Amino acid sequence: MALKIAIAEDKPFLLDSLVQEITQKTDFEICLKASDGQDFLDKLSLFSLEALPKVVLMDINMPYLNGIQTTEKLKKIHPNMHVIMLTVFDEEDMIFKAILAGANGYLLKDEPTSKIIQAIEDVENGGAQMSPEIAMKALNFLRNPVPSPKKSNKYLSEDDLTPREIEVLQKISQGFSYKETAECLFVSLDTVRSHLKNIYLKLYARNKTEAINEAKKRGWI
Repeated sequence: MALKIAIAEDKPFLLDSLVQEITQKTDFEICLKASDGQDFLDKLSLFSLEALPKVVLMDINMPYLNGIQTTEKLKKIHPNMHVIMLTVFDEEDMIFKAILAGANGYLLKDEPTSKIIQAIEDVENGGAQMSPEIAMKALNFLRNPVPSPKKSNKYLSEDDLTPREIEVLQKISQGFSYKETAECLFVSLDTVRSHLKNIYLKLYARNKTEAINEAKKRGWI
């Protein structure tokens, strides 16, 4: 059975070019084409579960609803659908907003079609793809030291939960399973569990419900 692909791209010539090149070089089925984020979500809502695309090529800079906003909404409805960002933007804030929204890959639009096809195959098999420039920015970000949490006060400040711990708790609060959270954040299942253990200790929570409620009170999620 052919792998079903969706493409959201607001520039008609780029959309047509992607469709033509992918269909010529693979047996993938392009089952959905959209000109903006809202158009994508509207069309997707008409699909049966069996007919849904497995992988989405998502432009970031689209009108009405951009790619990051669309991905965030999509992942709440279909958390297991894979999203690859295709964009001309390589700014760090765009990269990490996309990753936090649930993107499974991030490629620049000037990548050859063969790289895009490989990325589709990789994410469908549980991997992730980034352009080299994007990967370097991600590595540089991860190498930045995170401030150590304060231990002196039960009523902790916002800095006491690391950015990654907040990301984990946000995903859990949105209904993601531990496994889905790990996949979205590109970490192992054990890492997610370790983060949750630290969160419970810091927030004096006995379970994820108490942790989520406490985090909501503090305006973190």
